[in-house]
Amino acid sequence: MVNPFSIGFVAVFEEPLGEVLLRYIVDLWLERYEGLEQVLERDVATTRVGGAGEVRWEKNLQFRVLNGDEFAWVYVTQDSRVMETTGMPGGGEASLCLELLVDLPGLKEVVADHDEARLSELEGEGLL
Repeated sequence: MVNPFSIGFVAVFEEPLGEVLLRYIVDLWLERYEGLEQVLERDVATTRVGGAGEVRWEKNLQFRVLNGDEFAWVYVTQDSRVMETTGMPGGGEASLCLELLVDLPGLKEVVADHDEARLSELEGEGLL
């Protein structure tokens, strides 16, 4: 069942998301949005990120992109071809969790989190 209080997407990329591409994406988000935070699970903390050089590069990364009253969570595993987002549904507009994916380099496809058929296919392909 779809959660009416959140919305999410899975972005599929042409190539694995290595540190070089992820640094570029972090800098894009910082140019476009009001803020970026990284969740550091090992430290059980969230820290503000001012540039790609401030990211703690771990295998599994979690960010919160901030824009006004909106925010979206981003989950990515380095060297995978997918990035997942969750956030609040927009009021008739594209939600931030979709917007922050749309123009990323190497993006092949964006799948809504309620598209169970396509998500199953991606899982079968070993991407999820």
